[in-house]
Amino acid sequence: MQPTTTDPKRIFLTGASAGIGLATARALSAAGCEVWGTARDVSRLPNDLRGFHSVALDLNDPATLETVFDHALAEAGGRFDAVVNNAGGGWFGPGAEIPPDELLSQFHTLALGPMAIIQRAVPSLRSRPGGLVVNVTSLAARLPLPFGAAYSAAKAALSVFTAGLQMEETAPTRPGEHRVRFVDLQPADIDTGFNRAMSYWRKLNDPADPIAGAVRASLAASDRSMAGAPGPEAVARVICRLVTDEATAARRVLRTVGNLWQAVGGPLAYRFLPRRLMLWTVRKNCGL
Repeated sequence: MQPTTTDPKRIFLTGASAGIGLATARALSAAGCEVWGTARDVSRLPNDLRGFHSVALDLNDPATLETVFDHALAEAGGRFDAVVNNAGGGWFGPGAEIPPDELLSQFHTLALGPMAIIQRAVPSLRSRPGGLVVNVTSLAARLPLPFGAAYSAAKAALSVFTAGLQMEETAPTRPGEHRVRFVDLQPADIDTGFNRAMSYWRKLNDPADPIAGAVRASLAASDRSMAGAPGPEAVARVICRLVTDEATAARRVLRTVGNLWQAVGGPLAYRFLPRRLMLWTVRKNCGL
């Protein structure tokens, strides 16, 4: 069901300045929703979308996160119908050499920040039927990426957190509260320019380091895969359906989006292949 013009659905969306987040903001706006979209730099947020509200939010700054969310919630009249945790970021290089501040940043952006938003949002979402949280994790939560170990681990943390919440929502509700639906949305490779926006290992182009060649080969394989991947609109369409059609959201607890090989073959490999063989397959696919 599409939201009506008199009572549009109100959505809190992180990472709305580019890629999947921007495509989702456009899709939700076109569907008649009001969107509170976040970015660290609000000048990068769209200014041409009907019903779009810009929110400055840095998921790496836990001290301001609650205040920012509460202000957006008040602007929305004390009600969000859905929260979409989409903000992303990456660091590419050997997992054993990721700088501690980069490691912490990965977990704040991809896991700890979204978890804090969920905790802040749930009371509002419980106040009406149909409250929804869509956590945009990654297929890498199940098929970890070489030289993207921190990214994969943080996405896996949010994925498992989502699964725990899904189970908890089967418990009895308190009087006057409603169950919240949680969806784990796992994109495979999506052509968003993500690789160019990442931070990189400082020795990536060091000819004297024997590991650098393998890191560059893996990055080149990822670039080739991204170039042939669906655009961010493919994920945005799924998110928009989940938000605007309660029956669709009710049927989904885990959804993968991407090309057929990754979106179907990847989960099957995770489910049926022995771990050693699964990791070998991912390694070869990543040029190692």
